Amino acid sequence: MNIHITVRNSRITDQVKEYITDKLEKIEKFSHKNIDVNVILDIQKYRSIAEVNVKTNLTTIHCTEEDTDMMVVCDRVVDRINRQMRKSKERVQHHRGEANLHEVEQMLNSIGSEKVVADTPIYAHNIEHENLECQEKSIDEAVSYLKSHRTSLLLFINSESKKYNILYQVADGEFELFEQKDHQAQGKGSMYFIKHLLYVTNGTADAKQIEIKGFEEFMVDFLTPDQAADFVKEKEYLFHFFLNRNNGKICMLQSRKNGSFGLFNLTAE
Repeated sequence: MNIHITVRNSRITDQVKEYITDKLEKIEKFSHKNIDVNVILDIQKYRSIAEVNVKTNLTTIHCTEEDTDMMVVCDRVVDRINRQMRKSKERVQHHRGEANLHEVEQMLNSIGSEKVVADTPIYAHNIEHENLECQEKSIDEAVSYLKSHRTSLLLFINSESKKYNILYQVADGEFELFEQKDHQAQGKGSMYFIKHLLYVTNGTADAKQIEIKGFEEFMVDFLTPDQAADFVKEKEYLFHFFLNRNNGKICMLQSRKNGSFGLFNLTAE
């Protein structure tokens, strides 16, 4: 295992370098050999930053963390590296069934690791790809579904526009309806969504009245799934739309109660 540390500020002590070195040496359990680790430590005014790049036979991982305390930053960045290394090992072992890690590494050396792991991205967060099995519904039917199933979020195909729509219940009788803007009306490299505000009042016993009050057009962010997960956690959102840096697709990331995330592609394959 080779660890190289670059320090960009004289305020970073040898104690800090030894601390992160000791923590990084423990990741060797996830790969038997050929681990190259490059670390950059920097302090900018009140910001302490640690950037770590790990290259093994299994994968290449890049993580950056920042905080006011350099020790805290070191803990966080190594924790993220550990999670990604663990996922990398589990996925490759699953690929080979009962094969041990040494055999897997020999296999990767012979055929090239990119061919094995290119379609299985490794995330710092617990993000699971979800298959879309949306039902076609009218907006009325979508509202009725949310109210009857006592859930706050529904992804469906609008029976009128034939596009993916997302209905979110903000409060009792108040909803937000999201739909993708027509592709022809969008600029290259950008993607817009339209948010409608819906107010629902009970009519007869069998019917409901839906009033649409205005709309808001917004451009989605260009993010990786991990960045989207960071944003959702920071803002305490239930979901977030973004243009996926990894594959160029419009995606929705949904937060779950257990701390994991569901990732949905809203762009047809």
